[in-house]
Amino acid sequence: MTPPADPDILGKIILLQSTLHVMKDDMAMSRFVCRGLSGIPGFDAVGMFIRGNFFAGHSGYLAVTDEDCQRLFRQLSDNTRTQSECERFLSKFRQKHGVHCLRIETSFNLYGLLLVRTTQEDYFAEIRPYIENVLNIIALTIENSLQQELLLQNKKDLETLVAQRTQELESSIHSLQIEVAERKQAEADREKLQAQLLQAQKMESVGRLAGGVAHDFNNKLQTILGFTEMALDDAEPESPVLTSLVEIRNAARGAADLTRQLLAFA
Repeated sequence: MTPPADPDILGKIILLQSTLHVMKDDMAMSRFVCRGLSGIPGFDAVGMFIRGNFFAGHSGYLAVTDEDCQRLFRQLSDNTRTQSECERFLSKFRQKHGVHCLRIETSFNLYGLLLVRTTQEDYFAEIRPYIENVLNIIALTIENSLQQELLLQNKKDLETLVAQRTQELESSIHSLQIEVAERKQAEADREKLQAQLLQAQKMESVGRLAGGVAHDFNNKLQTILGFTEMALDDAEPESPVLTSLVEIRNAARGAADLTRQLLAFA
């Protein structure tokens, strides 16, 4: 005779549901669930297969291996399989190993399997929805954990990207500062060369002017010297102007020497 759903059993299942979120890892969660469900009459939680790892329950049932679970998990995870094909895989697995496989899944992903043996199929069918609700919470817990890990990884990646971009920006700013400084220096050098060129042009103009003036002045001096020499030739030795003419000639010759120096500079 099938026993009625025991309120104590349902309370235990509800307790499992409310405690799953504090489990720190897959192994602790598996052991906690298997221990809790094994208290149901005619029910033995053989183990849980979660995210690629098989965690055996406390009964020591060894008919199922990790490889068996991995093979079934791959078959059920194949999105090309139909629902009837998946049910056929589960039925064959139950016939071969003597255990039911309940899926730990959300609407989008399969995360694992709960393996159970039962000696009271009718009672198992009655409480199965409650157990599947526990498994759904496990799947949501795993999914939330994965999302948290993804968010944390995205945060780290974003922080790394920001640090890289900041470093690149600082490097670009430094390069820009160097370029601006170089352009300012080049502009200062250009202005300095321009000033030197203008000064050289001014000096050239002054030299040309001095050369022209010296040339004209030299012509005047040569005229003065010529007429002075002629006056000296015509003057009597005792003439009172002889001394003045000699001074004029000497001064003119000195001025002519200065003029030649100016012409050489020009």
